[in-house]
Amino acid sequence: MGYDGHKKTKGSKVHAAVSPASLPVAINLGPGDEHESRRLFPLLKGIRIMSSRRPRSMPKRVYADNKYHIPLVMMYLAGRGIAARIKERANVKRRAGRPRIFDYATYARVRKK
Repeated sequence: MGYDGHKKTKGSKVHAAVSPASLPVAINLGPGDEHESRRLFPLLKGIRIMSSRRPRSMPKRVYADNKYHIPLVMMYLAGRGIAARIKERANVKRRAGRPRIFDYATYARVRKK
């Protein structure tokens, strides 16, 4: 159990991945004080979609609330080849210029020289 600071109550949050027919595919229970996006990774790892040959562990698309639209989640989904249909957050300021994503591979090559 955790303390949800937004609603001022103690409790837990239920996170569920459902099929297009609204049938539960994976369910994860988390503390109330943890951000929703932190439970997305274990939830996606628990998915087993039965198909004709073998079970799939990766969905084709993810539809989620705008709370899940953070850079960590978006990069994770893009790295696994999952299409993200997540509405952008309204309270995020856009900055002019190139996005600030740190490229560790390029940084390591430059530092070794």
